[in-house]
Amino acid sequence: FSVAMRVDGARSGEARRFDVAVLRINDAPSFRVVSELHIYSGPGDRTVPFAFDLSAGLNEAAQHIRWDYEYNFPDLFATQPVFGDAVIDGERVGTMRFALLGYAHGAVNVTATAIDDGGYSALTGARDTSLTHSFTLIVDIRNRPPVFSLVEDTAVGQNSGLHRIANFATFLSAGDASEANQTATYSLASVVSSDGRWAGEPIFSVFALHRNGTLDFK
Repeated sequence: FSVAMRVDGARSGEARRFDVAVLRINDAPSFRVVSELHIYSGPGDRTVPFAFDLSAGLNEAAQHIRWDYEYNFPDLFATQPVFGDAVIDGERVGTMRFALLGYAHGAVNVTATAIDDGGYSALTGARDTSLTHSFTLIVDIRNRPPVFSLVEDTAVGQNSGLHRIANFATFLSAGDASEANQTATYSLASVVSSDGRWAGEPIFSVFALHRNGTLDFK
């Protein structure tokens, strides 16, 4: 701007110039969460998106975001969560990286706030902190396969009649300790001759594996 003074229509002195700088005001970051985020139990490192439509602010995509967060139930984790962000399928999201403690399961209450590096100013109204959002991370039980053992190989004579082997199959575990109340049944995958002499022909007239692990065959 240039300003000059006039007295009775006559200009008095030289025009003075001053500048007004219009500064960009930092917008607060924003994101959304779902109220319940479900994953399955199991060991190994995980990267789980939790914050969606993550934005550092209008025209502020280059800004970096860090997280202020709290959660309960730390005993669920072998490696405690670290919060960050990533681009997945073209969308910027907030992520949690962690490792569960084996097949532990349960619910974790989480609160998270995003903070960008654009700065805060009470004078200009610049904001660098999002609203705080809460969600529940629910670790569901993943059903694990049962474990059983078989007896050693058994030899019987040809045409020797009906045979019964008690405890042919022994049920050892339904999976994880949390699955101890599960029950199991046996099913025969195949019955074949190891030397192929009876390929395509019936080998047994009776072959039954019972629920208690007893095998009957003839």
